[in-house]
Amino acid sequence: MVSGTAAVDGYATTTDSLIYLNPHLAFAPTQSPFVRAVRRYPVDYGTPRWTSSQVTIALPPGYRVKEVPSSRTQATRKGSAEFRRSVSATDDSVFVLCSFEVKTPLVEQEEYASLRELYASVVQFMGEQVVIERRPATPTPPAVVIPPKARAKKK
Repeated sequence: MVSGTAAVDGYATTTDSLIYLNPHLAFAPTQSPFVRAVRRYPVDYGTPRWTSSQVTIALPPGYRVKEVPSSRTQATRKGSAEFRRSVSATDDSVFVLCSFEVKTPLVEQEEYASLRELYASVVQFMGEQVVIERRPATPTPPAVVIPPKARAKKK
């Protein structure tokens, strides 16, 4: 398990009132390893495998969550591989938990199309962004002004 805190400059895209960021930082795949449409041999992983990542994003002061990626689960047709993502948000943070599990060491070529589709979906899911917006300014209540005559009567 690797744990740490990161402050990454230039990672988010910003506008006047919005921040767009990918909660997966460097953990997200950018392309599927399965580019061919047809496979003649099984995919050999060697052993079953499971990977996961947990990311907590602390919101900057004065901001709130506008939009987060949806939680989702997707698996191959026969269940040999599965991707899960759980996303939750509070007033001051966003929490994302992702896992990818290959349950069998060998994925037969008959299931290759389903495995290829799963990897393409994972690349798409991991590219989805969190949108954070600036909180509207809280209006300052008007000051109460006591007219001079009212002050004189109080004495």
